[in-house]
Amino acid sequence: MSIKRRDFLFGLTAFLGSLDSLQNSLGESIAMADKSTAKPLANRKGTAFNFNSSATDYDAENAYAFALISQLVYEPFNESETQKAEVVKTAKNWGYDDVYFFHNENNEINDSEALVLVNAESVVVAFQGSEKDSRDWGNNARFKKVNYLGGNVHRGFLKAFTDVWTIEDDDTQVLMKDRVRKEMQGTQRSLWFTGHSLGGAMAILAAASWAIQESSAGKVSGVYTYGQPRVGDQTFTNKFNPPLRSNTFRVINNNDVVARIPNIGYTDVGQVKYFDEDGDLYDESDLNRFTKFLTRLEGRLKDLGRPSSDGIKDHNLGEEYIPHLKAKRPNSMTV
Repeated sequence: MSIKRRDFLFGLTAFLGSLDSLQNSLGESIAMADKSTAKPLANRKGTAFNFNSSATDYDAENAYAFALISQLVYEPFNESETQKAEVVKTAKNWGYDDVYFFHNENNEINDSEALVLVNAESVVVAFQGSEKDSRDWGNNARFKKVNYLGGNVHRGFLKAFTDVWTIEDDDTQVLMKDRVRKEMQGTQRSLWFTGHSLGGAMAILAAASWAIQESSAGKVSGVYTYGQPRVGDQTFTNKFNPPLRSNTFRVINNNDVVARIPNIGYTDVGQVKYFDEDGDLYDESDLNRFTKFLTRLEGRLKDLGRPSSDGIKDHNLGEEYIPHLKAKRPNSMTV
């Protein structure tokens, strides 16, 4: 082996090693942010919850409601019947008669969990983010793509989604995708997908799967994600956007680092709704590179000298996204 080739391979190996170290460090920080995003159920009693099941455009009340549901799915309902009962009680207080729990322990990438909430008007499918293990995001940061629905998507996100989408619920032993189909078939219910962080990526894949493969059982009414990483390449985006862009809303909080990865070879789907460092909400059409640069810079400057990264803290659903979304509700009430 030539000296130049040896030196090149040595340098490449060192670079990949440092990248793995960076990924694992980033993964640990994100997993901690996801794990701390849940708020004790006792503190959510009386939370105002107004949901418009017939909305066809971005709805501030729905954005807040789905953020609360995305927070609810972080509850460790697989660990005790008491915790599961508390989740059911909270969902019933929000108007959902039936709650189905899905939990997959066999995924080496993520310990996937999800909820399906059902009432007479709607079915809501919520996926959990990576709150179990810092290794989840170390694995999720590996950006290899695989083919799905005619496009190319992140391998780790797809595995996390398919593992829980094809698992039986805890009580009735019905597969998750079959449960959603059963609750939608022959009804006028609206269908919604939501999730935070990795849960948002899974919500995007679920909505795409439904729109392309299951639309005979009902159309997707809307998708709301929070701090969602990018899922696929331009080909996937071209498949996703025609049926779903008009009612898919990707909420991003200022410098949230997760919403900006993966980068090379990945593109955004749906519509971006962006909160700046002051909690002001921008539509995608309001954003240009200069505006984004200024708001991100201001967020970082305000965070100087504080512990942790601004990009990690901005990823927190309970402490960042939900307060901003609550403040934008037209019928804002004190909790």
